[in-house]
Amino acid sequence: MIDVYFFILLVKKRLLVWKKQDPDKVEKITLDFETMQSDDEDMKNWEPVEFYKKFLNNSIFELIVQESNRYAIQCNPSSPLNLSCNELEQFIGVLYAMSLVKMPSTRLYWSKEFYFEKVAGTMAVNRFEKIKKFLHCSDNLTRPKNCTDRLYKIRPLVDHLQKQFSNLKPSELLCIDEQIVPFKGKSGLKQYNPKKPKKWGYKLYVLSGIDGLIYNFQVHTGAIDVCLNQPNLKASGNIVLTLLQHIPRNKWYKLFCDIWYTGVDLFKTLHNQGIGCLGTVRANRLSKIKMTSDQVMRKNGRGSVELWTTTYDGVELRAIKWFDNRGVTLLSTYESVNPVSNVSRFDRKANKRVNVVCSSIVTTYNMFMGGVDLLDGFLSLHRISIRS
Repeated sequence: MIDVYFFILLVKKRLLVWKKQDPDKVEKITLDFETMQSDDEDMKNWEPVEFYKKFLNNSIFELIVQESNRYAIQCNPSSPLNLSCNELEQFIGVLYAMSLVKMPSTRLYWSKEFYFEKVAGTMAVNRFEKIKKFLHCSDNLTRPKNCTDRLYKIRPLVDHLQKQFSNLKPSELLCIDEQIVPFKGKSGLKQYNPKKPKKWGYKLYVLSGIDGLIYNFQVHTGAIDVCLNQPNLKASGNIVLTLLQHIPRNKWYKLFCDIWYTGVDLFKTLHNQGIGCLGTVRANRLSKIKMTSDQVMRKNGRGSVELWTTTYDGVELRAIKWFDNRGVTLLSTYESVNPVSNVSRFDRKANKRVNVVCSSIVTTYNMFMGGVDLLDGFLSLHRISIRS
């Protein structure tokens, strides 16, 4: 059965009329951001250990200790684990140390040839491996027979982290992108993304600020459900609404996303809820719009641009195509072509660098879209490679 709301959206989209506009006559819309007070106002002055305690606090440690001890007894009642919160923190500290000083084998940290005091002096190798073996977050025996949660074993940890991230004060500029947690073992959740530096692994959808700080995330487990109290906008729109469900409305946060998420229905919905949007867009998501082909724009030269507008349920949408080496199309509810700037590009024919006129919407997107990529860069520097 076709969702009634989705059917209405489909009809309205078919009735949209796009009009080509003079870029000089369509100005950028100013959306004044309304800042909010928060208990974390001094977060920029926090020490690293304060961030650590913010996300990994005593409550989650106590849960992991309880379930790990339970699992060890279930496996062998005569050999209890007897794990404590202090020892669990030591275990995590050892993992951090291993991420800074990498060795090809775990046992080398305790070997005579490569003895590493920060690790070997904290915990014996047999104790480390035993904790790693029985580390658990959920009770396997209480799992319902009809349970369909593919993250059941780590659900308490995922829920805890999502709650802690959502309690942070979000910045005005937000971005959504995929993230791959590298993994090549056997798992039904493993994904392949050829566009990522680490192509195999678990896929996460991440909402972050431009500084890489996470405000929400979702682990990809299959079908994406409709967000509570929100319209059904298919998978790409539903995941955005889910990630944004803790973001205050009508404060004019600015959201940046890439080509998979961007759509006229999503941008119209978010703008009506007081969130400005900007993202690259696929041409087939802009119905009844005939943009100039790349071949024609190439003749006009690099930096050529065209702008189309339409009004959808009272929301003005701007579709802008800018040509560099190839055309790139962006959709926004507030950005425009002007003011333009110059970017440096290499001209193969002239064999020198030249200035290319760049539209404001492109400059803004390039400046604020890279929050999740920045996060990936930070994580790749000291990734924990030890597997359970």
